[in-house]
Amino acid sequence: MTVKLIDTITLKDVPGYIAPAITDAIYDDLMKGQGADLMLESVTIDEVDHSYLGDELIYTTHSAMFEAITTERMRLSQTMRAFVRSLNRGLNGTGIKAGTDDAGLDDSGEKTIGGAIIGKVRRVNGIPIMTALIPLSDGQSISLVFHSPTADNGRIKNDDLLVAFRFLLNKRDVTHIVAPIGGRDVSLQQVTQALANLVERNSAKFTKQQSAQVKLRGDIDAMNAENDQLSEQQSSLLTQVESMQSKLLTHQSDEQSAREKLASQRRINAELEAELVALQNGTPSGSDSAAGSSFTDTTRKVKERMGVDGKATLSNGAEIRYNSYDNDGELMGSVIIADPSGKVYEMPSPSSQGGAMGVTATKLLKAYREGRADRYVVTTADAGQEEKPPLPEQQPQPEPQPEPEQVGKYRYALVNRPAGIGAVPAGQTAILAAPAQDDKYGRVARHGFIEYDHKLTEQEASNFELKLIPTQADLDALAKDVASDSMGRYAEQYVEMAETDAKMFDSQVKLNAKKIAPNMAYPEGDDLAYFLGQVKAELANQTPPAPEQNNEDQPVVSEADKAANDALDYLDAVTKLQSKDIAEIRDARSKVRGAIATLQDAGRFDENEDKVNAAAQHLSDLLVAIQREGAGA
Repeated sequence: MTVKLIDTITLKDVPGYIAPAITDAIYDDLMKGQGADLMLESVTIDEVDHSYLGDELIYTTHSAMFEAITTERMRLSQTMRAFVRSLNRGLNGTGIKAGTDDAGLDDSGEKTIGGAIIGKVRRVNGIPIMTALIPLSDGQSISLVFHSPTADNGRIKNDDLLVAFRFLLNKRDVTHIVAPIGGRDVSLQQVTQALANLVERNSAKFTKQQSAQVKLRGDIDAMNAENDQLSEQQSSLLTQVESMQSKLLTHQSDEQSAREKLASQRRINAELEAELVALQNGTPSGSDSAAGSSFTDTTRKVKERMGVDGKATLSNGAEIRYNSYDNDGELMGSVIIADPSGKVYEMPSPSSQGGAMGVTATKLLKAYREGRADRYVVTTADAGQEEKPPLPEQQPQPEPQPEPEQVGKYRYALVNRPAGIGAVPAGQTAILAAPAQDDKYGRVARHGFIEYDHKLTEQEASNFELKLIPTQADLDALAKDVASDSMGRYAEQYVEMAETDAKMFDSQVKLNAKKIAPNMAYPEGDDLAYFLGQVKAELANQTPPAPEQNNEDQPVVSEADKAANDALDYLDAVTKLQSKDIAEIRDARSKVRGAIATLQDAGRFDENEDKVNAAAQHLSDLLVAIQREGAGA
């Protein structure tokens, strides 16, 4: 049998010929360079075609190729069968077997003929090319690449010659291993024996490499599976956290509703008990004996009505109102309660400002509710003397005059983008360059300043991300707003904080200022020192003066009030609690519920409701933070 490799190489079957073994030098040469790894990588027929032959097809299916060269098919089958048979003789004793089924389809569905997998016919530079791949039992493969030198116009006819011109072991081109020596013809047995020796020499490394790749792929698959499992667990945990948070919010809402119902019921019970006692004593509930203890209005509702009308009528018929009077040229203020019995209670306020008057109203209502307002009793005659007229009619306040517009003095910081068409409101009078970062307001005005001759609306400043650079008048107004907001309710404590913990005081002022004026730049440098001083002064004005000491007997504090004071101290401590111990937080929640009951028993829950809600919300926030950290871990 004769197989033509190239025009100068012909394979002849020489029985009994034994080709020399592959030397170390030859094998080492194959294992050098960039193609060394190709000796250890398995290959498919498609990879050989695409890597070595190009992608231009003459025939789109195997069947079309075989039908075009029917007679050649028979010869190709015989040639490949003889090649595989000779290769197996060379591999005898190695435990490796070459070839697949004689004809038909292999395990992967590829067409086979003569023990080899036959590739599609492709055209490279107008020459038809095809590949035959012989699989080996250890996973390696030998590929023969044929071309037809007699084909006309790139098409193979029945009598065209197929010539093998390239040999590959796995992905490595080993044609030079079977090349003729000194121009002599090479026999089929020489070619197959040389290839068999190379296959045997490479088998151990190839098998080891494939085992490592199989193990690596297995590890990768296992890690991917584990990752998918962890992702599912994470998703499940996040779902549980969301469900628990929803349940927590529902429980908190239910708890708040239950507390409100309980407080309401206790107020109703107290009112009914008072009426019962009054009926048993033959005294109507609105008489003097029940004054100050039978009204059911909450402090918050009373102050809301007073904020609108300047006065309010309590459920027991008493009237409470704000009072302003002139004290030697200085406008002062007080809060007055006129009881149905004829008694008049008056508590002076440190200032006529709304925040200070509101704090005074809270204190007087509390004392009146607890029956401790006798020291604030003024006779009707006294209340009418001199500059403190009794229960004057609410004087209409003059309508505030609009401030004169400033010209070119409303300066805004360009926070997130420079000035440009559509990036700032129209009508600016000047655009100034950005200051250095360490200059005053340099950090907020990253893109410079812009000035207007009118003040922008809050909506305009927010939409265009501008921050008003405050003037001294702006800081004075903001200081009053901050001091009369939530800080005003605890003005005395905040004044003390300013002296003992200035850093905490500054933080609280900054938090409230940004909430009240979100579109105003927080003061910096000397503006900040001035602003903090103004806030402190406003809070000091709202702090009531210490009661004058006298020789009269001081009112005795009841056990209920002592317990209520201890409960309030504990609520203050809870709002500062920072813990990740669930047991400690649950214990704190239990004690908060006890503090609520103590305040309700003492009749002091209404005026301290905000403090109770703040403590309960703080503990809930701690629990939510712990749950989120657990889900993230």
